[in-house]
Amino acid sequence: RRVQPLRLEKRGALYYLYAYCYRVEENRTFRLDRIEAVQPEDAGPQSTGNADALKDLAD
Repeated sequence: RRVQPLRLEKRGALYYLYAYCYRVEENRTFRLDRIEAVQPEDAGPQSTGNADALKDLAD
């Protein structure tokens, strides 16, 4: 299954991946302990090292 990760979240003792699923063309939730394999397609966005910009986004 090919997905675009959106965020990780912890609920109790479990972690979940929220991602866009290309197969069903909508967002889905996946339990991390049930994911059997991962194959990255590319490196994704690169950090610019600008911590202030990241802090502004968090605020």
